[in-house]
Amino acid sequence: MKKIFVISMMTLAFAGFGYQSVEADTSGNGTANINVTAPSTDSFYLETYPSFDFGTAKNNVKQLTAGGDKPYTVVDLRGGSSGYQIQVKVDDFIAADGSNKTLPVTDFMISIGDSTNTSIQGSSLINVYNQNGTVLSAGVNTNGLSVSGGTSAKLDLKNATGLATGVQYNATITHSLVDGIGN
Repeated sequence: MKKIFVISMMTLAFAGFGYQSVEADTSGNGTANINVTAPSTDSFYLETYPSFDFGTAKNNVKQLTAGGDKPYTVVDLRGGSSGYQIQVKVDDFIAADGSNKTLPVTDFMISIGDSTNTSIQGSSLINVYNQNGTVLSAGVNTNGLSVSGGTSAKLDLKNATGLATGVQYNATITHSLVDGIGN
């Protein structure tokens, strides 16, 4: 038994002298590719638009103001576009209590700030009550994601005296993105 052990140890010792070091490449270069195209659908749309909350007012107030809850955000991935506008229309303010009373509104004026990179131009005090009004425009080749400046609104009432208290009035605001009318 002792002889076999010694021979086995000797074989291992001599085998170690014949060992050669082989090194493999530790780095290499590969590639990554992507082809980017505009989507065939949803390449031009209004992503965000403001709503306005005038809060609670006394029944003798003739003018209210409110800041919009968000700016306008337009996505235009068409490339080489012909510009666009955003037109807004505010419908009648109807009592939410089921009485169908209408708030005596004379004007609903919207103001929109320019984008920080001036890709889109806002407007000031555009009356959009029961009529379309252009509140924002973008020139040709305004592509990608565009965000307006701040948004605000002013509501003028004909005669607020005698309005029922504790009644909420709601109106629908329609924001339309119109293609091809840029500067």
